[in-house]
Amino acid sequence: MTAKQLIENNQILTLDKAQSLIGKTILVTNPEDRANEPLVREVEVSLVTAYDHYSKVLMPRLYGDDKEGAKCYYNDVIKPREQELRDTFVLYDSKGNVTAHCYPENDWFDVPTFCGSDENRPIYYVEK
Repeated sequence: MTAKQLIENNQILTLDKAQSLIGKTILVTNPEDRANEPLVREVEVSLVTAYDHYSKVLMPRLYGDDKEGAKCYYNDVIKPREQELRDTFVLYDSKGNVTAHCYPENDWFDVPTFCGSDENRPIYYVEK
């Protein structure tokens, strides 16, 4: 399925919909500006908070056994935004990369909606 077909299918991934798809595999894409070609990515739906992503995935990847570096990262980056990160969800693609975020409040959508790198570009999906 192409990105254009996914977008034309017009199924936007909201938080409520993602909760009903946990454990299922979906294909996702989002609109891009004219300089970038939209990609189709495969996602097995599991809801992970951005807090867990930063503290359990990203921080160990960045700092490994460097406990002092990890502590500084936590205090400087994670702790000041803790509540925001706990309320935000991320989706990983099949390669383990973050492919979408769902912010609790977004001026572009009436309900919590997954989006790509720009908050005004929703994630379109289809069940695989």
